[in-house]
Amino acid sequence: LLGNDWINSNHVHLFGDQQQLTIPDQHDQLISISYVAPTSINYPALLIDQITLPPYSQILVDISCEINNDNNLIFEPYSNYASKFIFIPHTLLNINNHKAKILLINAQDQQTTLPRNTRIGTLSRPSTYTICFSTSSPTKQNSSFNKYNQSSSRNSTKLKCRAVTHKNDNSEEEKLDIICDNCNEYFLSGNDLQKHLRAKCYSDEIRQKIFDLTKHIGNEKNRSKIEDI
Repeated sequence: LLGNDWINSNHVHLFGDQQQLTIPDQHDQLISISYVAPTSINYPALLIDQITLPPYSQILVDISCEINNDNNLIFEPYSNYASKFIFIPHTLLNINNHKAKILLINAQDQQTTLPRNTRIGTLSRPSTYTICFSTSSPTKQNSSFNKYNQSSSRNSTKLKCRAVTHKNDNSEEEKLDIICDNCNEYFLSGNDLQKHLRAKCYSDEIRQKIFDLTKHIGNEKNRSKIEDI
């Protein structure tokens, strides 16, 4: 996790859409650093008991997994159940003694039975990113590469933000700004821009879709985490 104090004091600019950041070296040349995503591990979620779902019903069922105790694990159901009109919501789960509860919804007009130890989905921990980089003396090739990256960021038309370089007439210092194309408000980092988009500039249609997809989550804290993704 990168704090705003460190980001601001080191003039770091985050580009989440490009999975990279830029940071100036000792010669004020911008260095591009790519994010490295760790290999994710998925743990199977198994039914503890045999379950019979009446027609048009929903039931909380007990599941087990290899993890002993952990919080806010991501549960993803297997997609093949949807074709059988058995719906299982994506959700965040807290595991206690290898156990948790999952909601099963039977949308058929007949009962369905799932045997004990049936695999209904997977559990995984939220992804984190490791930033790996090295510093070196600037070369003509690095300088050209940095200028190309800045130009690509400024000219991108597929994003909700753009990076703009300003230079004062009496100074050689350059300042890179992150701008919301919707309201032209400036931000110090890509993270700040994303928070702004969620708070103000997402369309009502997107907001409503997010609320509809998360309203089944009873825990307000967990629901807010999903809505902020």
